[in-house]
Amino acid sequence: DIHNFTKHITCITMTNDDTVDSKANEGKGSDPRASIAFDAPLIGNVSVGSSWERRRQTMAMFTCSLYFIMPMVLFCWTMVVILMTASRWTAAPVACYISYAFLIDKAPLTGHRRPWLRYFRTWWNHACDYLPILLVKTADLDPTKKYVLGYHPHGIISVGCFCAFATDGARTLSLVKEQPTKQAVTVASSKENKSNTATKKKNDAAAITEESCNTIKSNDDNRGFSTLFPGIDRRVITLPQNFTTPFLREYFLSLGGLNSAKETFRSVLARDGTALVVVVGGAAESMLVRNNRSIDLVLESRKGFVREAIRANACLVPVIGFGESDLYKVYHPEEDENGNIHWIGRLQDSVKRATGIAMPLFQGRSIFLKDVGVMPQRTPVCVVVGAPIEPPPASYWKVKGNDQPSRSTTSFAPLVDRKADKPLNKDGEILYEWHAKYMQALKELHHTHEDAKWNVPGQKRRSSLTIVR
Repeated sequence: DIHNFTKHITCITMTNDDTVDSKANEGKGSDPRASIAFDAPLIGNVSVGSSWERRRQTMAMFTCSLYFIMPMVLFCWTMVVILMTASRWTAAPVACYISYAFLIDKAPLTGHRRPWLRYFRTWWNHACDYLPILLVKTADLDPTKKYVLGYHPHGIISVGCFCAFATDGARTLSLVKEQPTKQAVTVASSKENKSNTATKKKNDAAAITEESCNTIKSNDDNRGFSTLFPGIDRRVITLPQNFTTPFLREYFLSLGGLNSAKETFRSVLARDGTALVVVVGGAAESMLVRNNRSIDLVLESRKGFVREAIRANACLVPVIGFGESDLYKVYHPEEDENGNIHWIGRLQDSVKRATGIAMPLFQGRSIFLKDVGVMPQRTPVCVVVGAPIEPPPASYWKVKGNDQPSRSTTSFAPLVDRKADKPLNKDGEILYEWHAKYMQALKELHHTHEDAKWNVPGQKRRSSLTIVR
């Protein structure tokens, strides 16, 4: 039941302290004598882990962090230079690969590359259990339709989005009832007609959600997006820069990463049964990260993903990553609760005033150092996938005096006055209408599940979700 599942998730949720009770690690290779932890000047707490299970989790998360990506950029380009200058026997294959990767291969735009790295499930299971990650299903997604999933918030580097959608290692929880028989459908429909879900209060909705949870999947055989939503080929949209490094681009492609260009949406969403996951807020939202405070979103001005969804006749699906903003300690130039301004925050403010460039200054951890580094802290993340928002019906594409649709959705071309923030044509009005529907659905998704028993990071936040711009 939901109580036992919550207890199970609490057990695997580790604090930032690597020193755990020996009973909690029983059966996982724990050896108290092998646990070494001490404080060192300047670098803080040092630990080699308290069990082999946690060491494997740390190494797996290493491949999902900036510690892996940043050195690999330098390493890959260095290898290209070395191989190109070593001899003609090595230069020729590398030259052929470079030509193919940057002149011929359109995989980052078309998504035709198979994400085979997801099949290393054991490795990704360890990576997701490092935090841990919990992927929650609140509604069914029809595998014959197309979807655009908007992930919020961005956080620093969207670790929760990567683990939940680029891999199949996340533990899963379904809040959807199993398909009943025809007789059961008749009985259930009569009961549902007696209640009006639109007028229910938040606590009532949360209680009903928990009571209706009869599909709890928490073992290693039932992990990942593919378990909750079978038959849907999902891909994660990421920055174009991630595909400009030789060899490293293959890593992203093998995990289902795709370019964020509009051509990607129009190519991939032309196929049924596909889903694109977009981190909507972008880098601008990373500047708004506040640990354990409200989830501040940059969404009001982000309408491109809605436009492409309508054009492809795809459903919009809101997704919230509770705890995404808590994976790193972020420094800001404003005062803290004690009225003090951290020196890193003052440096950040000086750089912004001098260059006009704002960069989030954050602190994570390392493999052995718990207070220094760019790996995320061991903080739980709960990714909740909302119900789909259907695209505009056929009646929206009719012309006055004509009973049949006069054009297809691919001709959708909204005109918008960005300064006045208002639509300039009918397509613009449709865009604004569906964007408003998406924002409302996102707020309701947060409001319904922020205090759920299984939502450990949601319960820690001091305030609610806010769309700042």
